[in-house]
Amino acid sequence: MALSEAGAAIIGAALGAGGAVTAQVIGSFFTLRKDRERFEWEREQADAAREAARKSRFADEKRSLYDDVVTDIDLTFEALVDAAEQRDPGREVVKAWAEGSKSRQHPRLQLVAPVVADKQIGVGLALFNVVDALDHQFQKGESPPSCKGAMPGFEDFSAALEELREAMRDDLGIEVRWGAKSD
Repeated sequence: MALSEAGAAIIGAALGAGGAVTAQVIGSFFTLRKDRERFEWEREQADAAREAARKSRFADEKRSLYDDVVTDIDLTFEALVDAAEQRDPGREVVKAWAEGSKSRQHPRLQLVAPVVADKQIGVGLALFNVVDALDHQFQKGESPPSCKGAMPGFEDFSAALEELREAMRDDLGIEVRWGAKSD
């Protein structure tokens, strides 16, 4: 049985169309796979960008909180120095700082950076020791110190404050190089 010319043309056309459809299916498969890989890569990039933004916001919040803590301590110490110059041991100054510190900073600080919060408590204790030493001096009738460095307990306060600042730098990943030459 011989195929007629029309039958051969139909079979040829069917084979050609089948080949084209098969090529289209194979092409779609590889395109779909490549698109899936690209979408996965884009999703990973978006996730990484969101995580970096979240970490940046958290670090900014920490920096702001740490700035508030150090500013609060500096202002309190300056008020304490003023009180000492007026022969007042500054109990009210430190009491107000301690109360304000507990209500404003400590809960947030304890949540964000417990090590730093512990150092803040150390600074508070050092401030209380300065007040007690000043009170003792005034009760003995001694003159107020002529400078901050001469205040009784100032060295302990200064050391506690430096420990607090060091803990903050460590927590933020800030490295301080003393005496480093800049180009």
